[in-house]
Amino acid sequence: MVALTRPAAALVAALLVASVLAPAVALPAAAENQSTPEETPNASGNGSDGATATATASGDATGTPGGTASDGATTTRSGSGDATGGAGASGGAARTDTVVEGGPDVELSLSDNRVRPGEATALELRVTNTGEIENGSRNPEAEQVVTTARGLSVEPRSGDAPLEVKSGEAALGSLPDGAGATVPVRVQVDEGADPGEYAVPVVVEYRYVEEYNESTGDRETETVRERRTVTVAVERAADFAVESTDSSVGIDDTGPVTFTVENTGSQDLRRASVRVRSASGAVAFDGGEATSVYVGDWAAGETREVTVDAAVGPDAERRPYAVELVVDYTGDDGQRGQSAPLSAGITPGPDQSFAVENATADLRVGEDGTLRGTVANEGPGDVENAVVVLQSDSRTIDVEESEYAVGSLAAGERTNFSFDVEVSDEAATGPRQFGVEVRYERDGDEKQAGPLYVREDVAPARDEFAVGPVETAVPSGGEGEIRLEVTNNRDERVTDVSAKLFGADPVTVDDDEAFVDSLAPGESVTLTFRVSVAGSALAKPYPVSIDFQYDDADGDTRLSDTYRVPVRVTEDGDGGVLSMGGLAVGAVAALALVAGYVVVTRR
Repeated sequence: MVALTRPAAALVAALLVASVLAPAVALPAAAENQSTPEETPNASGNGSDGATATATASGDATGTPGGTASDGATTTRSGSGDATGGAGASGGAARTDTVVEGGPDVELSLSDNRVRPGEATALELRVTNTGEIENGSRNPEAEQVVTTARGLSVEPRSGDAPLEVKSGEAALGSLPDGAGATVPVRVQVDEGADPGEYAVPVVVEYRYVEEYNESTGDRETETVRERRTVTVAVERAADFAVESTDSSVGIDDTGPVTFTVENTGSQDLRRASVRVRSASGAVAFDGGEATSVYVGDWAAGETREVTVDAAVGPDAERRPYAVELVVDYTGDDGQRGQSAPLSAGITPGPDQSFAVENATADLRVGEDGTLRGTVANEGPGDVENAVVVLQSDSRTIDVEESEYAVGSLAAGERTNFSFDVEVSDEAATGPRQFGVEVRYERDGDEKQAGPLYVREDVAPARDEFAVGPVETAVPSGGEGEIRLEVTNNRDERVTDVSAKLFGADPVTVDDDEAFVDSLAPGESVTLTFRVSVAGSALAKPYPVSIDFQYDDADGDTRLSDTYRVPVRVTEDGDGGVLSMGGLAVGAVAALALVAGYVVVTRR
């Protein structure tokens, strides 16, 4: 209803009477413009300054369907602008204005509303606006004025759900019709949360234009604050725990890693499998970043061992490396499920190592010797097909068989080894360094440890035998037996010892060979030979030579060095010079002595 002043009302009445009784009567010229600017009505029917009306409603938020406003919905309306061109405008006929009416329809939903007891996760809250038009316009932009939610904010709350909302209020600004936004909502689900669906309250607040006059630009604005809910589903617990990790894989090593995992939830699971993923490039599983192990049926409270092949790179450090386990399963409701990531760690163990203990050697220039020792497996793992390899860089030392097979060797176990070593005659005395490597297999892979170094001395050369005279006196011009003592100087028994004696003028060897079955280390024997001395020999020592051919402890036949021993030539007769006066007597006596010597020796 438009309010008129008294003069204007009288004028209108007169015009109505005149139009009925005397249609032909012309209006007075002064009546064509009786309204003053102050009397021009505005859009709200009040003065030109406009008016504002405020209404508060409880229950559902008027004009915004789809949400439960348990906190109450508050609506504030305001209008502005002059109603120029409305009823009573100058110029005669009234102009019709287009008023667009409507509002936004803000909806909330969760992309995935499933959570598990004890889980800390972020839910994705989806906010969409599907505006509603009650009185439309041919101008889409005019309709967008009333369907846009302005100053939109959402505030999730915990309510009575068995979880704690960690996120606060999120301001989204303006949300036009047809638009949407995603808000992450961090929640911590209670450990003992019972399975089921729970309503999580969300307070939504925004402004919108309820009515918009296209002609005048007038707007009626409404503010909405209401409490909505979204549904969160707590699934039946299918929880797991990594109880232990067993690994002996060292740096630059491969081997099995076993994770002991318990089904700590309340469900008996079927078709379960465990995915194991490395979080570091230093650790690989089955040659890649991740691998999967099928477990099958897995009852609640049951513990399973999950074993995978792991490889630790050569650049790895001796520190824990993160590993993530995820269990995929079918629950007792027939639905596929997936556990939250389980954290575990692998710390590369020490390298497989060995030690050489109690190393000894009897090495001497020009002789064969033996290097002995004990190899110890210091772990951490057992090894198979172990072989000890002895190496020497010296050209005067020859290791006859450089490999010594020891077979399987458990961690902490020890075994002995020995190598035959030949030292040449050109070798110098002094210390020598030998390298000891251990080649072995572990989990089917061939590996090598070492070298480990041992140091042993090479002793000076020595005679194989010691030869000394026992009785070597022979008269000049005569013959006789000589006896020599022979001692085995070697550290091993020698057998089939054949001795041969060599003479030189004036000594002739008549019986030059002797034989001994065997001689133990340090054992001595006396050998007898027959020699004769020329009559021109003077009474003094003359050398004879002797050598030995023998078999050593390895069965090798060897020829010894040549040894020189003296034959002591004595004077013939009584050793004096005969006088001329006693020549005849001397001659007879000499013949008698010679005859006597011949008789004695023959006997």
